[in-house]
Amino acid sequence: MVDIFEDTSQAIIVRLNGGIHKSSQEAVIDFSDNDRPTLKSIIKETCKRFGCKEKASCSIIYNKQGIQIFPEDIDFIKADDVLYIAMDGEAFNFCAILDDYNRHEKIGEGGFGQVYLATSKNDKKQYAIKFMDMTQTFTNADEINSIYKEANSIKKLRHKNIVELYHAFVEGKQLIMIMELARGGELMEYVQKKGKLDEIEARKILLQIINAI
Repeated sequence: MVDIFEDTSQAIIVRLNGGIHKSSQEAVIDFSDNDRPTLKSIIKETCKRFGCKEKASCSIIYNKQGIQIFPEDIDFIKADDVLYIAMDGEAFNFCAILDDYNRHEKIGEGGFGQVYLATSKNDKKQYAIKFMDMTQTFTNADEINSIYKEANSIKKLRHKNIVELYHAFVEGKQLIMIMELARGGELMEYVQKKGKLDEIEARKILLQIINAI
C-alpha cells in the first residue's frame, strides 16, 4: 500500500495499463478532500511503488473508460476510483475492462475460441466473455482490422433477437468480446440435437431471424 498523505480518509487504486489481466500489482493512494493529490504526485508515487521512478516523466494515467486524465481533471477523481498508468506513454490497453468481471467456468468452445461465464463486479449480472484466436481465423492485418470494425458496429445494435456485444478489443493474438449471456446455445446445435423441426417451431425461429434483420 502506498500512503501519500497522513490524513487518510479516501483512496484511489492505480494499476498497470492492462489491469489485473496483465499484472496483479496495484498502488493504493490515500487522500482527503482537503488535501487531494495532484496528477503529477500520483504518477510519481505510483512509478516509485512499481520500482520505475525513471518512468514518471513519460507516464500517463487513464480512467476505467480508457480516457486520458489531465491535471485539470483531478478534481473529478472520486474515492475508490480505479486508474491505469501507462509507463511508456502507450495507448490504453482495453484488457483493463476485464477487471470489472469475475470469470467462471467455460461454457463453450469451438475451433476458433472459448467462451466463459462471467459476473460483473458492478451490477452482479452474468455475461459471456469470448476469447477468439485470430491466428486461426484471419490471415492478414486487413482481415483483423475488418473484423474489429465489424465488432464495433455490432456494439451499436440493440435488438431483442440479437445478442448484445458490450466490448470488443484485441490483446496480442486474441480478439476478446464481452457479450450478453444467451444460455440457449447455438441454433445449429439445437437443430442437430432435436432433428427435424415442426412447421410451427420453424416459423417462430424464422420470424425472429427476419425481425432481427
